[in-house]
Amino acid sequence: MRMDRILVGMTMMLLLALPAAASDYTLGIFGNANEDETINMQDVTYTELIILEYRDRTELADAKHDDKINMQDVTQIELTILGKEKELTIIDEPGDAVTVRKPINTVVYVGHNAFVYETWRALGMADRLVGTTDRFVKPGGYRYSEKYYPELLTMRSVGTLQEPDFEEIVDLAPDLLYTDEVQYDIKSMAANKIPGLPVICMDIDPAHFTENARITGYVFDRRDEADEYIDWRNGWQDTIEDMTAGLSDDERPLVLMSYYTQGSNEFSVRSGDSPFHPMIVGAGGKNIGEDLIGNVKVDVEWIVDRDPEIIVFSAANTYCGYDFDDSSELAAQYDDFISRSDFAGVSAVVNKKVYFINYAHLCVGGASGTIAEAYMGKWFQPDIFADLDAQVMHQEFLEIQGVDFDLSEHGVFVYPE
Repeated sequence: MRMDRILVGMTMMLLLALPAAASDYTLGIFGNANEDETINMQDVTYTELIILEYRDRTELADAKHDDKINMQDVTQIELTILGKEKELTIIDEPGDAVTVRKPINTVVYVGHNAFVYETWRALGMADRLVGTTDRFVKPGGYRYSEKYYPELLTMRSVGTLQEPDFEEIVDLAPDLLYTDEVQYDIKSMAANKIPGLPVICMDIDPAHFTENARITGYVFDRRDEADEYIDWRNGWQDTIEDMTAGLSDDERPLVLMSYYTQGSNEFSVRSGDSPFHPMIVGAGGKNIGEDLIGNVKVDVEWIVDRDPEIIVFSAANTYCGYDFDDSSELAAQYDDFISRSDFAGVSAVVNKKVYFINYAHLCVGGASGTIAEAYMGKWFQPDIFADLDAQVMHQEFLEIQGVDFDLSEHGVFVYPE
């Protein structure tokens, strides 16, 4: 009888530790022993079976991140499941293992785009931010907005992306330094200036939204809130892309996405490896730059020869966004382009299918980027998206952000409306 119980117990352990169902990503947290998209009791069982040599060792089974897999790792996983872990080790965007001590009460954000801060605000933890870069807090900055980021107007600046002010960061004494910018190697700068301060480098862009938003929930003890935010964004994105998934190439209009400067004869094309390509495809279009790689600039002749059916220009915060109620500056950009003789024969111009959309608040957001996709769907496939109201979706997003802003009364985000 005793042997039967042992065999039954071992069988249950093996069943619990079966490989997880296929996932789009592996949650990059040590303790995710079976390398799926979450940490749960399956990881406890999987680690126990590694210890018993019934399963091959996985990198993330080393929950304590000490190059050993033993019962301490099992305990760490159990604590993580309960949300009572004292420390947590994650893998960030450059592939580094970063250990943070819990709880994290203060953080400095050497920020670039809005993805990260929007996620923090949606998760109800924006009050932990004690300093960020000029672009968010200085008038004229790329992400500055009195209406959308009112809480940042009095936030302390920690310099620029290229040159963070480490004296200011030391004075703020944060528990964590967070950046979404790989290019300037802020992690190495911080290691030299403030050794011992944990630094996470991780964006929450559209391509990695679900995984990195979930990691954020674990790091800042906001898991339930992260799941709700993920469900909201992914639910809308699935709704949009399900509507266009069955379209053939012939049913998709040829779309040029770029930005416009009055009088310019050179245009940057959103290429096939850009974050805007899946946005165009998801909205029911065919990207004119799908075969291009990187930041490609073309001339007027290149565009005329390819004859896009729709043109979308991303527009700067200097003449549209939350801080504008008057669309006259955006209209001036539109009128200037539409009246150019060199584009007069292009289908998008002939058929008045040239559009402008706010760049900083809509086109480059982990969740807010899905709003841009909805607006584009209305332009690319008006019949399919007839019953979808992009502004309603946008208003829902603002409620999640905790921003008191009525889109029916204020703001300029697209033109023509």
